[in-house]
Amino acid sequence: MRQIPGLNIQWPWSELLLNGRKTEETRTYALPARYEGVELAVIETPGQTGKVNGASRARIIGTITFNKSFAYLSKKKWIEDFDRHQITPSDPLFGWRPDKTKYG
Repeated sequence: MRQIPGLNIQWPWSELLLNGRKTEETRTYALPARYEGVELAVIETPGQTGKVNGASRARIIGTITFNKSFAYLSKKKWIEDFDRHQITPSDPLFGWRPDKTKYG
């Protein structure tokens, strides 16, 4: 069996990435260069509700390949890119924070 590296992504963001509604993953760190252009397993983890589509355990739901990361330099740009990342600026866990750099 082929083994590939994986990335933990909370539900519902994991599902939105795989179905194409979310085209950009955001983090407070840049994607390591060794993972750029590499197929990664999407490991769906419980979201804020503690459930993943009714289950409480992580599971691999597909694969994805990311390009090079970039830093968001302003809240304005973050808001303009909502259609890509699907995260509201006020989201308490993943929204815009002026004290943390956001990467797409």
